[in-house]
Amino acid sequence: MLEQVISPDVDACRVLLDQLADKWTFTVFLALRDQPLRFNELKRRVRGITQKALTQSLRRLERNGMVSRRIVETAPPGVEYSVSEIGKSMSEPLSVLAEWAARQLPFILAAQAQFDSRPESVAHADTAHLSECDTLTARGHL
Repeated sequence: MLEQVISPDVDACRVLLDQLADKWTFTVFLALRDQPLRFNELKRRVRGITQKALTQSLRRLERNGMVSRRIVETAPPGVEYSVSEIGKSMSEPLSVLAEWAARQLPFILAAQAQFDSRPESVAHADTAHLSECDTLTARGHL
């Protein structure tokens, strides 16, 4: 039998998407793509984000070279965040992904609703090999 090998490009993509695919990081990045913003302005634009979550997202983006952090010499001193050169190169592909997601979301939600409306024995037949806890988690009960 032939062994399927995942391309290094796919693996690199997975690593990057793991960094962006948490609850807030993608949204924070998109909020910064048009102009540099200070922390509090960014927090106002990303409705619902906590200070802790925003700090974590900004640190993750900065660590990965997607965002630059600059001290602003004002009274009181401030910090401004902007998309870095690496981030700018990623901006267009992420915009395309965001547009695709917006167009496809109704179809994805319809597919989920159709799947979820199937009798439990059919919809979750693939969970037979899981433990009871794993099965409940897979079904969204935990």
